[in-house]
Amino acid sequence: PRRPRPEEIVAHLRALPSTSGSPLRQQRTAVYWLEELAQAGPTAWPAIRGFLSGREDIELDTALLQARVVRDRIPLDFAVPPSLRLGIFEVVRRIGGPDAYGILAESLTATSRGIEVSYLASALQEMAPNQYRDKILEVARALLAQPPPGGATSVPDRNHRHYLFGVPGMFGDTGFVSEAQTQ
Repeated sequence: PRRPRPEEIVAHLRALPSTSGSPLRQQRTAVYWLEELAQAGPTAWPAIRGFLSGREDIELDTALLQARVVRDRIPLDFAVPPSLRLGIFEVVRRIGGPDAYGILAESLTATSRGIEVSYLASALQEMAPNQYRDKILEVARALLAQPPPGGATSVPDRNHRHYLFGVPGMFGDTGFVSEAQTQ
């Protein structure tokens, strides 16, 4: 049987909100299509870039995000990712290689979400140790210098600043400590 093309897989992932049935069924469907996307390997790069550039997201399983320890550092592997974007980031990390670094680095500079910065920082540090350190710290500091976002209703965004404060700590960077104390 023919395997679905990456563009078809991404279309199925985009259709998740309209998946009939329970949230559990939606989660299973998401995991299935994310695994198919990972199996596509590097041929999936254009479809993945297209999805990530749209900045759309769907919450999947946010129970993991309720734990205090997770607010400091997001795990790199999920049974069910908290959101579709984090699931796509995990797929990119698993496929790996220099193109994966580029996609994750592009996403790092394009996001304004603390949870994504935290995940991308950990993934890039694991894949290419210290290669993106300065860019990661620059993005985290820039977002921390902004006023806290008001009215975050999604679970992944509720602890925006906690995730960002964990990033300098990941690198042992104390340059933002005095600014953080005033905040």
